[in-house]
Amino acid sequence: MMNQMKPRAGKTSRSRNLRSLALLLEDEEPKSASLVRDHILKIGRPMLPYLMDLERSHPPLFQKAQGLISDIAFRELKKEFEKFSSLPEGKRDLEKGAFLIARFAYPLLDEKVYRKWLDRVIEKIQSDISRADNPTTAFKRLHSFLSTAMGFRVNEENYYDPDNNYLNRVIEMRRGVPLSLSILFLILARRLKIPAYGIGLPGHFIVGLGRPSLFWDPILNKVLDVSGMRKRLAQNGFSYDPSVLRPVSNSHILMRLLRNLMAVYQNAGLNLNSEKLGELAQLLLIPQ
Repeated sequence: MMNQMKPRAGKTSRSRNLRSLALLLEDEEPKSASLVRDHILKIGRPMLPYLMDLERSHPPLFQKAQGLISDIAFRELKKEFEKFSSLPEGKRDLEKGAFLIARFAYPLLDEKVYRKWLDRVIEKIQSDISRADNPTTAFKRLHSFLSTAMGFRVNEENYYDPDNNYLNRVIEMRRGVPLSLSILFLILARRLKIPAYGIGLPGHFIVGLGRPSLFWDPILNKVLDVSGMRKRLAQNGFSYDPSVLRPVSNSHILMRLLRNLMAVYQNAGLNLNSEKLGELAQLLLIPQ
């Protein structure tokens, strides 16, 4: 029993020490403040929960901590994104990449919570999909489930909210932009073994399915056949060209997501956020 309690006591002691260290940011003496900051940066990610808790417990101190939070979170995220980007294209998982990008705004994001949500969605629709006699029927049923049963749609009321691009928030709000909704569709389709793929149309993103070709347009929230896609392209000033409808890679999708966010932050005057996301985008361009 004593051996079982020691790690708990040690953990409590460490927690107390990290909390106390966060509170030392109150020190106004420049040399002491610099030492505290350096020590916090050295500890890194384990400090984040205690620094972020200051928003609740010591709001004025939280203002001082925000720069540190941003520096630590981005440093840790960049390390993980470097590892992700070092993988060959076939190993760059779309789900993992989308959650990594979400950690830019939500550094304490617990991916397990959202993965469990995805698992529950699969459980709800699995039997219906398994009864589908072909991928076309399964594709349509997945669309119907997401749009009708679960109410996912484009956030027309607040289209340029950065949260529309972060997978965790898309799941929570059931709102997003065409690209993030397509990413969610593709993640679920992969788990259901539906051979769907992303298509980067000029202007917005859609999801496609092999032959006979079907397309899910998140803006219309409809499944279109080739004839319907011809009309859709014509309405947007583009002629039908099969090459425009070719599948794109996971790296292409994630790069487009990063560029979406860079544009949103830049338009909001948050240039530093845009620059940091640009660093992540640059990593995806490293030749493999």
